[in-house]
Amino acid sequence: RGVFCTAFLYKRGNMKLIYIIAILIGAVSYSCNGKQKSEQTKTNPASEMYLTAQDTAAVKQLVNLFMRHAKAHHIDSAVGILRHVDRSVSTKPVLLNEAACMKAGAMLNKYPVLDYFLSDMAFYNAYHNEVLCHVKTTNGITIKLRFAPVRYLGRWSLCLKGIDNK
Repeated sequence: RGVFCTAFLYKRGNMKLIYIIAILIGAVSYSCNGKQKSEQTKTNPASEMYLTAQDTAAVKQLVNLFMRHAKAHHIDSAVGILRHVDRSVSTKPVLLNEAACMKAGAMLNKYPVLDYFLSDMAFYNAYHNEVLCHVKTTNGITIKLRFAPVRYLGRWSLCLKGIDNK
């Protein structure tokens, strides 16, 4: 069919139309190929993180363990679960230093846990994730604890990202 149309147009002397059609076909072909290349560069398999139900369960288990210790007023045990990642030094999660332990312990003493529930979990990559936990304190205050779970060598660690007491 294409050959017939081209031959028909050529015989009639409409070379301009043939060139326009050829340019349109080329433009469409180029834009489709360009789109595929840009989509390929957007996704980098090395930086993607594939989650399983076990990953979600492991993070929930860590948060629940931390919160159970905090609720039972086992502050040292709760703080002992927390880790820190200093990406300028390494990507390996490490235990909190003494100052950070004291700060986390003071926060748990200031806001003693009466009850809690996990409200949101967002996973982006191995080092950028967030779990939001609503905490009702024995003081009658409701706070939000934001955790930043980190996956290193296939294992999850729990980092404390921040606290919102508004």
